Amino acid sequence: MVATILNCVLAATTEPAPMTDEHLEIAFMGLGIVALAELVLVVIWLPGYFRTGIVLFRKEFPCPASPAEPRPTVWEANFESTLVKQLLFREIGEGEYAFREKLIQFSLFGYLPLMYGHIMIDAPAECVVVTGRPYWCLLGLVVVLGILSVMFPNLVVLLVLTVVILGIIYAVQAHRFTRVGRFVSSTLCEVPLGRINLPQ
Repeated sequence: MVATILNCVLAATTEPAPMTDEHLEIAFMGLGIVALAELVLVVIWLPGYFRTGIVLFRKEFPCPASPAEPRPTVWEANFESTLVKQLLFREIGEGEYAFREKLIQFSLFGYLPLMYGHIMIDAPAECVVVTGRPYWCLLGLVVVLGILSVMFPNLVVLLVLTVVILGIIYAVQAHRFTRVGRFVSSTLCEVPLGRINLPQ
């Protein structure tokens, strides 16, 4: 991917600034390091990672003051799918759960996730709060492309295309995160909904 973007930069510029290639290599190497670090944090389910970041999605759902026992295995089973990647859930604290797409799984509609999720069961406030935060490497990619677009105006098309694709992914994930909140809320209220068969 780095090579492709570098080729686009070189093709879009007739008079590249000095050290341009070196600066690009450093920028994308930095993004690669951030991506690898995030992959490790996601795999080990580090609680602090899932609690922090810029909030792109946030919704509250009703929850009784004395909720039923949370059942992450039931949540996972409900969001198992061949259309999109299954959602995985892990407890990271009292009343706190992290969730994300399964890293490796064949699915008909594959996409690179923009956000990871966090669930907070706030019994005193009688609500379940679901938040979605973006992966830092993707934010970094947009920033780098934005800087390149300022340096080389012909690359604005590449920036716009990237933003549009991320916008579509956000819409897909926002829909799934909303379904997560509704289903978690229903299980805490002990509503026998069983498996929800809504469009993914």
